[in-house]
Amino acid sequence: MANCLYRAISLDLCGTQAQHMVVREKIVDIMCRNDHGAFSGYVGEDLGGYLANNTLRPRSWGTDVEIFAAATLLQTTIVVYTATATCSPRWLPHPPLFPIDGVDISEENIYLRNVCGHVERVVSTAMVV
Repeated sequence: MANCLYRAISLDLCGTQAQHMVVREKIVDIMCRNDHGAFSGYVGEDLGGYLANNTLRPRSWGTDVEIFAAATLLQTTIVVYTATATCSPRWLPHPPLFPIDGVDISEENIYLRNVCGHVERVVSTAMVV
């Protein structure tokens, strides 16, 4: 999930992947500004160290913590279809972890799929069958 996570979210929001670096920057920003401690439990290490070693580096993989951060930033649930050799195919919801003042919670979800570590935007559930 290198830049593909950010590209998929950019495509969903903007209709183009061209804004993927802006999407990444905004996700990193909400993780850096977070004073709720909401993201720390997902990284397994100090959040600052995680950001320096992972998210802040171009082409670094986006993981569940970045998906939760994106969901929180956008105040919408991001649902990821995933199937691996060790688990049956399923949709995994990533809801916002905390509210943001002045931003309404969206009833519309963003749908992505994770195929062998590559994330793509889902425009139809027929894509995943």
